[in-house]
Amino acid sequence: NIFFILFQYFQGNFDSHKLSISFFSFFFLNFLLKDIEAPGNVIIDKELDSEERRNAFKEWTQCAKRNGSIIIAQLFHPGKYAADLPHKTDFNINKLTRKQIAELINEYAYAASYAQQCGFNGVEISCTYFFALGQLITSSDNIRNDEFGGKLENRAKILFKIIQAIRYQFSKKFFHLVIYKFFPNYFFLTINLSKFYKFFEKFKLTHIISI
Repeated sequence: NIFFILFQYFQGNFDSHKLSISFFSFFFLNFLLKDIEAPGNVIIDKELDSEERRNAFKEWTQCAKRNGSIIIAQLFHPGKYAADLPHKTDFNINKLTRKQIAELINEYAYAASYAQQCGFNGVEISCTYFFALGQLITSSDNIRNDEFGGKLENRAKILFKIIQAIRYQFSKKFFHLVIYKFFPNYFFLTINLSKFYKFFEKFKLTHIISI
C-alpha cells in the first residue's frame, strides 16, 4: 500500500481544510517563521555517515515494510531555508557555479543510493515550496542567464540531471517520484499546465503530482 497524506493550503481560507483553525495557525506559524531545516532533522550527509546511522535507517524501513507496505524517502535541499547552524547559510540559486550545481546533483544521487542501501523502495524528489529545486524551476526566482536559466527546459535541467544520475545507479525496481506543487494564492502561476505536463512526459518519469 502507498499512503499520501496531502493538505491543500488556501491562504486565509481554513474552512477548506476540514481541520481546526488552531491546528493550522500553529502549524504554519512554526513552519513559515522558522527554518525548514534544523539540527536534529533526519538528514543524509556523507560527513555524518556511520554504521550506527545506517542501522537506525534500516530499522526504520524494516518496521515500515513489515506488513507488505513500501516506504519512500523524500529528498530535498532546503536552499535558502537552511538553518544557520552550525554556520551562517548564504544559499542563492542565482549565484551557484557550475561546480556547485554538479555537487548538488551528486549529493542527490548519493542520498538516493544511501536510501536504497538502507531499505527504502524509492525516493521522492521534492520541488515544492521555495526549496532549492523549486527555486530553480520557478521563473520568478530563477534569473540565471546561463544554461540553467530562462526557458522551462533550462530551469528544469538540473532536476533531470538528478533523475539521470539516480537512474544510472539503480534498476527499475528502485523507482522514484517527482512531485511539483502549486499553491493557489501563494505562487503567481505563470506556467501553462498543459504545456508543463507535455514537457515532462518526454522524460518518462514515474509520477508527476501537482497539488
